[in-house]
Amino acid sequence: MLRIFSTLVLAATLGFAAAPQSAQADTVFRSDVVGPQFPDAFTVFVDGIPNGLPWIQDEGRVRIKEDGTIRVILKDFVLGGPNFPSDDPDFGAFEGTTGGVTAIFASLACLQEGGHVVVADTDATELDEDGDARLRDTIALPELCMAPLVLIRIALPLDFFGVWIAASGF
Repeated sequence: MLRIFSTLVLAATLGFAAAPQSAQADTVFRSDVVGPQFPDAFTVFVDGIPNGLPWIQDEGRVRIKEDGTIRVILKDFVLGGPNFPSDDPDFGAFEGTTGGVTAIFASLACLQEGGHVVVADTDATELDEDGDARLRDTIALPELCMAPLVLIRIALPLDFFGVWIAASGF
């Protein structure tokens, strides 16, 4: 009787220990998300899409699962950083704010001949005035995605629609 009980306890323990691993098994991509720190804004780097001004964040993460579920978390995501043009009369007042950006979306880009190409976009989600956003959506994943890159892009205001303001990386 003690042996059966011990076997059940061991099996239950191993089952619980394996649960987090199986929950992670369907993740196909996971990365931190960082804002660009290029000295020149609106330089085209990915699929003809320009980058925005420098952004900084306390936290930024993206995760994509096999079924196409994508989650993005941004915390305290605001304009700033060492390359932010603080002294520029057109931009300086926006440092430490979202600069009027109220909604974002994510794009998955895959490396193809000639560079990265966007293969899927999410719907938009709110970026609140503190720079916090939680995006969860489902996208159609390609059969093969070499060197995946996730871009965080402006949805609103429409004047800057599509400009990327963060990307997967570290």
